Amino acid sequence: MSDELLGATGLLSALPTSLEGGEIGLGWSLPFVGLLLSLALLPLLAPRIWDRHFGKIACAWALAFALPAAISFGLATAAGEVWHTLSLDFFPFILMVFALFVVAGGIRLTGNLIGAPATNTALIGFGTLSTNLVGTVGASLLLIRPLLQANKDRQHKVHVFVFFIFLVCNIGGTLTPLGNPPIFLGFLNGVDFFWTLETMLGPTLFVSGILLLLFYIIDRLAWNREPAEVKGKKGAPRQVRIEGVHNVLYLAGVVAAVLVSGIWDSGETIPVGLGSRMPVNGLARDTALQDARLLFRVLCEWCLVLSRASRLEEAAAALDEVRALERPDWPAALRNRRWHSEFRLAVWRSDGQAALDAQQQVVHLTRTAG
Repeated sequence: MSDELLGATGLLSALPTSLEGGEIGLGWSLPFVGLLLSLALLPLLAPRIWDRHFGKIACAWALAFALPAAISFGLATAAGEVWHTLSLDFFPFILMVFALFVVAGGIRLTGNLIGAPATNTALIGFGTLSTNLVGTVGASLLLIRPLLQANKDRQHKVHVFVFFIFLVCNIGGTLTPLGNPPIFLGFLNGVDFFWTLETMLGPTLFVSGILLLLFYIIDRLAWNREPAEVKGKKGAPRQVRIEGVHNVLYLAGVVAAVLVSGIWDSGETIPVGLGSRMPVNGLARDTALQDARLLFRVLCEWCLVLSRASRLEEAAAALDEVRALERPDWPAALRNRRWHSEFRLAVWRSDGQAALDAQQQVVHLTRTAG
């Protein structure tokens, strides 16, 4: 909604004035502290309440800031600050995380790895580095399954996932805006893309190196306590396969969209309402990250991966998203991807009629595309 329309309707008496965080006192940070404590403690102290009402709890803490701000500084200022945060910080961040989540979810590591100390250390070390390209969420999604599979027969393995959380989910991702939410928010507000790489490379390698060494020692001691039948599997030949390698191209597109938005600055902005203006380069980045055709392709491939892994309910859910995204005016060659996924899922479900219907659509669209 434009500023002119808001003014015409009389909803706000004036355009909001900027609210400087450094001038309003530490007391206004208490709702944020309360939200952090809720995230940290309620899943442990009241898990059932948190599972059922975490959205309401988060909304309550947001209102604990917004309502007093509206009373103290005026509705126009409070609404303007909330909308500015949503439109210029929150939405771009969620779009980037979603894009990395979908792309990384289309890449799958499979094989018969055994969770020996060297293997576990290599997986966690690789995950710590990869967070800087696919984010902490994407790296966790990519590596947690092979790590679980590799350690499924071990009796002493809790420490493996504790260090995974330390390194992949927290320390990792400190070198680029792609890896960590606060760094990305800094990037959105003008911090150079490579600033954290130049500044934090040494400290990150130092801390990660110490923790990986400590992990290897602990895991080696735990490995020595494993039964002989578990340790005996270590000498068997190892095979590792990567499915969905083409998603690396989509990952490169995400990285390029974020990087270019920081390098290219036209100086032009577009009003997005309530006195906020979005830079054109930021709008171009967010548009690229939410491209429906890119998401359509990735979800089709993800459906195939899930079908081959016999995770049929998840494949069906992914296919529902694909159907919702598809547009009838898209090229036949692109729409064919969905019917190919329909066919594969029907085959794995042993649904002969659905497979036949899907294959007929594949033939029809192939002829149309040709």
